[in-house]
Amino acid sequence: MPVQRPYNPNAKRMAEMIQADWAKVGVQTKIVTYEWGEYLKRVKGGEHQAALMGWTTATGDPDNFFGPLFTCTSANGGSNSAKWCYKAV
Repeated sequence: MPVQRPYNPNAKRMAEMIQADWAKVGVQTKIVTYEWGEYLKRVKGGEHQAALMGWTTATGDPDNFFGPLFTCTSANGGSNSAKWCYKAV
């Protein structure tokens, strides 16, 4: 991931650390990188089993964090890149 963020200055190293942790519990992974635009297109399209993304909130309101990232409404076309949806939440 060529785009660096203050909360993640080295995405490659983070991916390597996650890969090492998963290997300890028997999960084998392959780190794949893309140009930023291609990466976003693939993540938004759900073409991933795991991906690194980030989010910060300017308001401090928890809804500005959880609403965009963890609701069924945001799973299709929103910022919920994991596509996670649990209607009871």
